[in-house]
Amino acid sequence: MTNIYDYINWRKDITLSYDAFNEVDNIILSLLSYVEFDDIPNIDTTLLPIQTVTETYFAKNSDLQEENAEIYKQKMPFLLKKISDSSRFCDMKIGYYINYIDKNSVVQFSAITFDFPEFMYIAFRGTDNTFTGWKEDFYLSYVTGTNGQKAAATYLDQLFENSHKPIQLGGHSKGGNLAIYAACNCKKQIQDRITTIWSNDGPGFLQQMVDTPSYQKIQDRIRLIIPDSSIVGVLMNNVTPKVIQSDANGVMQHDATTWQVMQNHFVEAKLSNNSAFLNKAIDTWLSSVSEEEAKIAIDSVFSVLESTDVQTFNELSHKGFKSTKDLMNAARNLSPDQYSLILKLFGNFISNSGNLLLQDYKDKAQNQIQQITDKLFKNENHHS
Repeated sequence: MTNIYDYINWRKDITLSYDAFNEVDNIILSLLSYVEFDDIPNIDTTLLPIQTVTETYFAKNSDLQEENAEIYKQKMPFLLKKISDSSRFCDMKIGYYINYIDKNSVVQFSAITFDFPEFMYIAFRGTDNTFTGWKEDFYLSYVTGTNGQKAAATYLDQLFENSHKPIQLGGHSKGGNLAIYAACNCKKQIQDRITTIWSNDGPGFLQQMVDTPSYQKIQDRIRLIIPDSSIVGVLMNNVTPKVIQSDANGVMQHDATTWQVMQNHFVEAKLSNNSAFLNKAIDTWLSSVSEEEAKIAIDSVFSVLESTDVQTFNELSHKGFKSTKDLMNAARNLSPDQYSLILKLFGNFISNSGNLLLQDYKDKAQNQIQQITDKLFKNENHHS
């Protein structure tokens, strides 16, 4: 199976003028937003050649070893290194980097600009695969106008009002959501230059956001890419996605380095039944609860997960019975109000899921009956 690393090895000598920027290039730049460029001089105020950025980064982080990188966020500096000497990305400049965290205001925002001779790609950093990152993705599915989303729109307004190049926006996970929000809420002269908005397994928006004129104006420019067992990318998304193959299973498909590539595109797939059902069930559930109830439920569930001695779902699965025991012990520490609300909302979720299953069963049964009727009708016509 081939992935973005194989793509870089195969196509590093193919220039953008020969084969235009594509969806695989997009995910490479989205993932590079996870690199912490904080120690690169002047990268926050100007655009620097990719070779300069790469050399400076590894000079300041000479102890980094690729074999010690355990999660995809830790692997991204080596992705930068792989593309820095390629013909495809050699003319790219990197800059206008911002990395801002304010725990008091619940803001965690980072963005970076990749400047090409013919266009610009602005990437918004997403969440990692820790429980904290997943919790933030679930928050975005029922809240619009967060401080991080507003920061994304401000980033565009402050830096690109006087630029004239076409703009592509993108991000992985939360970053895809920020890219869409920024496109909706930036100044008109910037919005008019945005050609494509890439959301790579990013959560969507509540219906009141989708119904706004600003969203409707940019909707046809959104490109949603999700793996076939997506969880995050199906949250409150009204955009028809491109469903693709991954060589991972379940929640680990959120790691975009597992997405399968053929030539200059991802290998298409069909959304799994589990993901399709989860999409309907969660959307129905989120639509039936208040914002406060959803927040309490998500906080409670993730507080239980975060109380264990692991940080990711992958680690949780490897711990097996011990993690299950830890989760049960942590659940007992929830307050009575939290526990009561969780039971109530879980009951609603099960009820909604049951209704969806019943409707799905009815639809399939009706379809089968129709097929039988059509077949009998054809046989009667044939004998007559």
